[in-house]
Amino acid sequence: MSAAASGGAALVRRLGAVLEHGRIEELDEILTPDCRDENPLAVQLPGRVGVALKAAWYRTCEPESRMRFVAFDEDGSVVIAEWITELPGRDASRWRGRFVIEGDRIAAFEVIRVG
Repeated sequence: MSAAASGGAALVRRLGAVLEHGRIEELDEILTPDCRDENPLAVQLPGRVGVALKAAWYRTCEPESRMRFVAFDEDGSVVIAEWITELPGRDASRWRGRFVIEGDRIAAFEVIRVG
């Protein structure tokens, strides 16, 4: 994986910035309306609306969290990204996400903790 970002990777980086800063209203420009979250909360609505509610919930619970992307790998319409999430007073955690790009938006994603 490289630290470079182009095309879909730039879109994933933008999603990270939106989530980190709580600008949930910008998700309309980044996610397809029927975006699939492969790791939904038990009560999460489907599509972009559900992702927006999940993101708002997370920002409410962890307003001080920060994301730092460390690697991207882009293969056609799929972007694999790795990042570190930092929370004040806690150990940082490393995450890997697989993002499917359709046109100029994210159509699906799955995120797993890797460290």
